[in-house]
Amino acid sequence: MRKKILVIAICIVICLVALLLYWQTADRPVSEQVPPRIYQPSTALSPQETFALLEHFNTAIAAREAKLQSGIIDFSLTLSRPKTPFSKNPVYEERVKWHVTYRFSGQQRFYQIQERVKVKPGWFQRAKWKESKRYRFQEDGNQRHGRVNRGDGWQSTSRHPIEFGYYNSPLHWNWDTNLTRMTQMFGHIVDAQNIVVDAEPINYLKFEDWLAEKIETTELWFNPQKDYRTTKVLKQTRHINKDVAHQTLLSSGEPITEEWFSHQMVQIHYTCQLAQFEPGIWYPQTTTEVLKVVDSENASVHMGQKLMLQVHSATFNIPIAAKDLLLLPDR
Repeated sequence: MRKKILVIAICIVICLVALLLYWQTADRPVSEQVPPRIYQPSTALSPQETFALLEHFNTAIAAREAKLQSGIIDFSLTLSRPKTPFSKNPVYEERVKWHVTYRFSGQQRFYQIQERVKVKPGWFQRAKWKESKRYRFQEDGNQRHGRVNRGDGWQSTSRHPIEFGYYNSPLHWNWDTNLTRMTQMFGHIVDAQNIVVDAEPINYLKFEDWLAEKIETTELWFNPQKDYRTTKVLKQTRHINKDVAHQTLLSSGEPITEEWFSHQMVQIHYTCQLAQFEPGIWYPQTTTEVLKVVDSENASVHMGQKLMLQVHSATFNIPIAAKDLLLLPDR
C-alpha cells in the first residue's frame, strides 16, 4: 500500500513540474528573429539639386584655378609603412622620400626630383638614407618626357617619377579639380550639407557608387572660405564575396544582405591643413593619407601605408624663365 502511495506521489510531482515548465514556456514571449539587414542604394539628389551643386562648385573651383597662372612649389613626399600592421595605433617607419621642386607656367610643367630610400647595410647596423634616383621631368599638355639618373648616368624616360595618382601634380591635389569629373568617378551625390567644423563653415558631400563587385562611398569636406580646398576625405570600399561577384547587384533581383559582402572593408583617410601662401590664395601645406583594412569578423584593423606631403614653400604668379621649364641638354 505504501509503495502505491509513493508511486502516485512521485507521478503527481512529475506532472506538477511538467505543468509548471509548460506555464513558464507559455508565458515567455517568443523571441523574434532579427531579420538580416538589407542593403540598397541611397537615394541620390534630384537632377535639379545635382546640377545646381555642379554649377556652383565648378564655377568656384574654376575661379580658384584661374588665380594660379604660374608658380614654384618646393615640397616633399614621404612614404611610410607600419612596423606593426595589425594595430589601431601603429608605429610607422619612413621608407621612401621624394624632394621635389615643381615649376609651372600655363601648360608647361617641370620637375626636379631627388628620391631617397631607407636601406639597412648590415644586421647590426642602423638603417640609413641613400639617394636612389634623380629625375628631371618636363610636361607640356599631354606630352611628357624626362631623364632619370640611377647612379649610372642620365637616361631618357617617359614614366612619371611619382606614381601616386593625384600626388604627381601639385595643381591637382585635394580631389576637387572638377566636381563633374568627381561624380563620374565616385558615383551619385547622395548627401550634401553645410556644416560647421572648428568654427569654420564646411561644405560636405557624399558620393555612392554601386558596381558589380563592390560598393564605394566617398565623403568630402570642403572649406568655401579657403578657395574650396578639401580638408578631409573618407573613402570606403566593400567588396562582394567571390561566389556572387559575377552577379550585378542591382539587377540580380535578390535582397542584398550582409552575407553578400566580404568581412573586410578598405578605408582611405585623408586630412589636409591649408595655408595662405599668397593674399587670397589658399593651398595645402601638409597632407596625410592613411590606408586601413577593417575586418569586422575578428574586430581587427590592418594598417597599410601612409603618405605624408609637406609643402616647404610656394610662390605663385611670378615670371619664370623659359629655360627653367625645359629639359635642356646641359641640365
